[in-house]
Amino acid sequence: MTTEKILFLSGFLILACVFDVRSRRIPNGLSAGVLACGIVLAFVAAGFQGLGSALAGALVALVVMMPLYVLGMMGAGDAKLMIALGTWLNAAIMVETLLYTFMAGALLALVAMLLRGGWGVGLSNVRGLFSRMLMRIRGAPVQIVVPDQQTYRFPYALAIAAGVWLAHLNGPLFSI
Repeated sequence: MTTEKILFLSGFLILACVFDVRSRRIPNGLSAGVLACGIVLAFVAAGFQGLGSALAGALVALVVMMPLYVLGMMGAGDAKLMIALGTWLNAAIMVETLLYTFMAGALLALVAMLLRGGWGVGLSNVRGLFSRMLMRIRGAPVQIVVPDQQTYRFPYALAIAAGVWLAHLNGPLFSI
C-alpha cells in the first residue's frame, strides 16, 4: 500500500475511532464512504483488475468477520468497516490486516477485562463460545447466547486502525 493511500485511509480510520470511542458506534455512512472510495480508486488505478482485487479484499473480510458478528463477538459496525477496508487492500494484505487487528483486539480485551475486573465472566464467555462452536461443528442445534453487550463492549475501531497501520508498517507476515 502506498504512503498516499495509507494517509488518506488514516483519515477514515481516525474518524471511525472517534465515533467508536464516543458512542460505541461506527456510522454506516462512514463505512459506505470507505467502501465507495476504495472501489472507485481501485477501478481508476487498475481497471477491472483493480476492481477484482478490491472485491477480493472485501470478500476475505466478509468471510472472516460475518461469523464473528453472527456469534456476537463483533459489532456490525466493526464488521462493515473491515469489509469496506478490504476494498483498499488486496486479499493477502487483508488477511495480514485481520491478523494484526485480532492481535490488537486481544490486547484491548485483556486491558478492558483488567480495568473492569471481569476476568471470571470474560473467561466464562470464551469457554461458552468455544463450546457452542464445537456443538455447531458436530451438527447439534445451537442457540446463540450473546453476553451482556454493555459490560464487555469496547471501541474495536482502535484495534482495526492498529491492524491496518501495523500491516502497512511491518510488511508481510508471510508470503503467498
